[in-house]
Amino acid sequence: MAARLTPLSGHGKPESRLARNVDSRNPLWNSPASPRRACGNLHSMSKLHISQNGEAPVQYPEPEVESMFRQGRLEADAIYWKEGMSDWRPLRELFPPATTPPPPPAPAPAAPLSPYAPPSVNPVPAPPEPIPGRYTFTKDPRKLTRLLKMMLWIYGIILALNLLGHFAQLQLANSGSITAETAAANDSRQMMLGTLLTISSLSTIVVFGMWIYRANLNCRGFGAERMEFTPGWAVGWYFIPIASLFRPFQSMREIWQVSSNPRHWALEKVPSLLGWWWGLWIARIVLTQIAVVLSKQVNDVETLRSATVMLITATVENLFLVGVAVMLITRITAMQVRLVEESE
Repeated sequence: MAARLTPLSGHGKPESRLARNVDSRNPLWNSPASPRRACGNLHSMSKLHISQNGEAPVQYPEPEVESMFRQGRLEADAIYWKEGMSDWRPLRELFPPATTPPPPPAPAPAAPLSPYAPPSVNPVPAPPEPIPGRYTFTKDPRKLTRLLKMMLWIYGIILALNLLGHFAQLQLANSGSITAETAAANDSRQMMLGTLLTISSLSTIVVFGMWIYRANLNCRGFGAERMEFTPGWAVGWYFIPIASLFRPFQSMREIWQVSSNPRHWALEKVPSLLGWWWGLWIARIVLTQIAVVLSKQVNDVETLRSATVMLITATVENLFLVGVAVMLITRITAMQVRLVEESE
């Protein structure tokens, strides 16, 4: 005998008496574990937005978040937000330490699922911006900064000694009486000072590159988003022709901005100190090249005098560059240290 169909009150869907009898008499069908109830629970499962260590929020189902939290995969200081909340809250408030097993949640009423129902068009509100997290160093820059400052000061002292040697050479050129003995003594002194300057310059450049790499690495560790320069390229651009005239400055500017405000670094203004540093760096390259070319063309007293004047100019400019570089690395390191200490 075929079952007679009668309308199901309130839904407008036909349901057979046989199905209604099975529904009312079978406890498994009405249990929370029934397929019909499971579909309702899946439909109403909430999503949590999780942020930890100041990182960008990630969305997880709430049961998965609890599992991750209980297993220690989420830190106790992590924060969460879900639709309906006005602000972020600590995750430990949502999942306090359990002393007794919590009772199973009441099953949500099963919602009728229709393959012809249109998709939901209600916009999901974006979560509010997470509160600042705890900033930590990827690599503490303080020891490296002290080493670089010491090497810069040593380089400055050697520059000052070279400056005295250049003035002695200029005095010899202006004296009008250059003997073989005085020329040999002058050349020996200048060669020794030039060797010391070359060794100090190369070693300082290596340590300065290490400092730039670490400063950029810490900026990324602070959670800054959409940074243009990687730690490697922040150093590598110094060795690329043409691009070395402007890309290293842009990289250092980005390091300054992130060190000042990792969350909104693109809006940060940079001081004139950064412009002075880069201008003196470009001037150093130009003046040094001119001095080297003139030194190779020395064949009489007049060309010696011109080359020596250019060497003095380049050395004085280089001394100013050393002072500005010390101020630059000191201030950037101080900003990064302040970020970490104020967030503890």
